[in-house]
Amino acid sequence: MAHRILVTFLLALWIFSGSSTVLAQENTESPLLQSLDRSFRQLFERSKKSVTCVLVETPSLFGRKQTSSGSGIVVDKKLVLTSSNLIPNQVGSVAIQLWDHRRVQAKVLVVDRTRNLSLLQVQGKTELTPIPLADSDRVQVGDTVMSIGNPYGSYQRVNQPALSLGSISGIYTINQGEKLYKGKVFETDSAVNPGSFGGPLLNSRGEVIGIVNQSLSYSRWLGVAVPSNIAKAFLDEFRAGTLKQFVARTPQVRIFKPKPAGGGYLGVRVRPNSLGMEVLEVMVGSAAADAGIQVGDIITALGDEFIRDLPTFANTIRPRKPGDNITVYVIRDQKRLKFRVILGSDFM
Repeated sequence: MAHRILVTFLLALWIFSGSSTVLAQENTESPLLQSLDRSFRQLFERSKKSVTCVLVETPSLFGRKQTSSGSGIVVDKKLVLTSSNLIPNQVGSVAIQLWDHRRVQAKVLVVDRTRNLSLLQVQGKTELTPIPLADSDRVQVGDTVMSIGNPYGSYQRVNQPALSLGSISGIYTINQGEKLYKGKVFETDSAVNPGSFGGPLLNSRGEVIGIVNQSLSYSRWLGVAVPSNIAKAFLDEFRAGTLKQFVARTPQVRIFKPKPAGGGYLGVRVRPNSLGMEVLEVMVGSAAADAGIQVGDIITALGDEFIRDLPTFANTIRPRKPGDNITVYVIRDQKRLKFRVILGSDFM
């Protein structure tokens, strides 16, 4: 507790004192700021060994393999905890990339979508460095937190995870629907971007207080995390042998196709991706084509609606009329872009 208070105090001092300008003029450095920087560096160096990149390869009926990535938390020498959103029912192979650039194969042991958690087992002789799980019942709004993960393929871009600092901005319950997560979550303003899902939310002691789940809104870009005590119960049940083992289903690909209905028409053909909807085709002369949307773009949000599945995508477009404006948010080459689209007609 004392360490958390000290870190929060130092951060507030750094932000509000305006000392950086004065220090630059005097050509001196504040011991307090040096201590703050050193604390964050030490925390990152210690924690990054227990945070992994999770690479999931999904087979398709067309012979094309699709690879998506997220983050994972080492909870045992052979076990990695991640979000169930990262593991599709038709999963092919799973690999774990470590902080020292090693890549090892992993087996999916359990997928529990009611708790939004998955458990992976590292194959071979590789042993990992676990990170402690804190008592999440002690977390309070205003606590300083850090997220470490693989946003936008950080492991592939710079060969290490990325660190983001923030605080707990809310604690409440959510209901994601039948057979999905219902329960308490921590809301955080620590940056949570695609690829961070499944990674840890850490307290100022470097302990896991939550497993990053998803972003609530593209515009606000606040993230939520499943409390670590839920993960503890999940792991206890796994070790007791009471959880059902995961079995991958036969690969199936669902592709959303435009259908005549007289409503607004975006003009794309898409399929689910771990980050949103992957654009497979842009119809010639369509609203999407006019706006500049391209094949390979990943649509993450339509207006204020965060897109995670085909029903959400379709239900966000269908009620709209030709001529309506909608902002389409996409990821292209690891960059976030947005397009203002005037919907056309003919389909949907």
